[in-house]
Amino acid sequence: MVWEGPECQPLADGSGNWLGAINWIALTIEALSTEFVGTGQALRASATMHPLANDSAAGFITDPPYYDAIPYAFLSDYFYVWLRRTLVDDHPDLFDGVAVPKDEEVVVDRPHELSNSTYDIAFYERELTKAFREGCRVLQPGGVGTIVFAS
Repeated sequence: MVWEGPECQPLADGSGNWLGAINWIALTIEALSTEFVGTGQALRASATMHPLANDSAAGFITDPPYYDAIPYAFLSDYFYVWLRRTLVDDHPDLFDGVAVPKDEEVVVDRPHELSNSTYDIAFYERELTKAFREGCRVLQPGGVGTIVFAS
């Protein structure tokens, strides 16, 4: 009998290795790619006033901010600057600012040195209700809407 720890050896030649994982991903993409026909689009829009037509989405997934747990717009600036450097030529409409827009963020924004916001709990709950209403509006009858809450 050979004892082995629960972790695989990713660089070894055996079950659970890196190459095997990559091959499974490639096989899955290949198998599913025949099911999706058409093109996609990327746009920047407000969750409270979405440009999609009524009953136009088969599904949506959202992971909304939770009150004042994380300053998402400020945190996302870190990633935005790198994405902007690499994608601004391909998607100039998505990266027209030097930082992430923060004025319409749906959070409870406690006063701090980076913000003069007065977004309180009432604002947060009112705007989140609008966003959920928009999700229902664009969702097709029988579609699936998923709201993720992870603490």
